[in-house]
Amino acid sequence: MGALTEYIFSHAVALNQSGRLKNEIFVHNRDVFILNSDNTVLLSFKLPSREPTFKNPIAFSANDYDSENFREENGKIIFTQKNVAAGIVRTKTCSGVNKCFGDVEAIFKKFYRFDSDKMDSIRFVKNVLSSIEENLSHIEFSSENKRWKLIQRDIYTGSVIELRRDAGKTLGMDDRDSIKRDFSPIGIRTNDFVALFQFNEQVVFYFPPGADGYCLVSGDTYDMKGVLGTCVYDEMGTLKIAKTKKGKIANGRQK
Repeated sequence: MGALTEYIFSHAVALNQSGRLKNEIFVHNRDVFILNSDNTVLLSFKLPSREPTFKNPIAFSANDYDSENFREENGKIIFTQKNVAAGIVRTKTCSGVNKCFGDVEAIFKKFYRFDSDKMDSIRFVKNVLSSIEENLSHIEFSSENKRWKLIQRDIYTGSVIELRRDAGKTLGMDDRDSIKRDFSPIGIRTNDFVALFQFNEQVVFYFPPGADGYCLVSGDTYDMKGVLGTCVYDEMGTLKIAKTKKGKIANGRQK
């Protein structure tokens, strides 16, 4: 395994262990996917040519990851560590995951359809994390007069935190955001937002027109791309009720 692959895996494991992003890892050839257990974050990484490839698709829980030496055998994932000095070989055998690489790849290709000319985009650098409250559950994105606004609400105290881009200031290597239209508040889980900066110093959020329940992201390192599930808020910060096609209120676990 190459150093970059190990870096991606180790950060996925760290996010899993911190409870911020419980996830599963899927790899094949030079493609790495990370899918969280709530199915709200799907990240894709493309390994450079200098990295060793994974000739056979393999998938495992980040919580089980134990060594850079691993293989699949009879549906089980086997991690191997060697302590040469002590003359010990340690193996850890784990069950596989419910999805396979092909399933996750198909989901990503279905949603990650990229047309930058038609999408609003907002770029953030990692130091934006110092301005948000990580203990609040959600972040709301919206646009007014073609400028982004970010809001967090504390439903217990009623306090509101609002971030706006300082006029004339840039947020990254690109010297401006690209907001073509005003849009109503869109909610993203704070944990999902913070997790993206585990891999990147800069992240761009893309809001495709007409997208139902998701936005796209890209990172400045490791060719990271991703799909994030969103929640739609009204102006009071409350979740709208999801309904079935027949107009009946849907069970929250169903939709």
